[in-house]
Amino acid sequence: MTKTTKADGTRTYEIPDGNGGTVTLPSVTTILRAVAKPALITWAANQVAQYAIDHHEEVAILLSTNERAAAYDLLKGAARRDRDSAADVGTQTHDLIEQMILDPDLTIDPDTYGPAGPYLRSWLAFTERYVGGAGGEFVMSEATVANLSDGWAGTLDALLRVPRGDPPRFEVGALDWKTRQGKKAAECRAYESEVLQVSAYMHAEFVVVGDRLEPMPELKGGSIVMLASDDYRVERIADAGVAYEAFLAAKELWGWLG
Repeated sequence: MTKTTKADGTRTYEIPDGNGGTVTLPSVTTILRAVAKPALITWAANQVAQYAIDHHEEVAILLSTNERAAAYDLLKGAARRDRDSAADVGTQTHDLIEQMILDPDLTIDPDTYGPAGPYLRSWLAFTERYVGGAGGEFVMSEATVANLSDGWAGTLDALLRVPRGDPPRFEVGALDWKTRQGKKAAECRAYESEVLQVSAYMHAEFVVVGDRLEPMPELKGGSIVMLASDDYRVERIADAGVAYEAFLAAKELWGWLG
């Protein structure tokens, strides 16, 4: 399996096709670029406005010396710089979560991980309830999954197996971690694109393991786990079938956009 990310951020997976060859498929997140994300527009405008307020003296100096282009570039890049910083925190959080899932004996002190610390602490609170308290067990982390029939692949954050009922039967659910930087758990809500993303993973046919395909475990649900600065919030996918139809429509639009 080969994962390729281009300079523009689009990603493809080259995976086995089940017949001795390979096939190249677009990633779920690349497909979802076709879906409008109005919240990001508002966020970017807020970041520029906040930067202008916080750095008004610097901007004023540039304008007073006729450095209008430099002032424009400084303000224009505010959202990108904040986005890149947030992405670094999110990546570090995901990487450490994967390490702890793969090695249950690994312990970390969130206080030693700077900006990522609060989100790691929220994740530990999640595992204390759903793994330690409920008797759940992670069965997969950062797994490449694919649907050859519908033509896509992606990386699933985790599968969690939990007991249900008495006597207990085990059910497996798909999880996707989302860091909500600067927010409290009570403020968190799943974005539409995130619902489409997880609904796609719930409809995966295969897990890609090296150069072979394994059947996807039967899933009983899927959830977005939002890690905030103070706690976590879980939002379960209410109607994955309808959401997946919307995802496939987004894939058609993405293909049309070229």
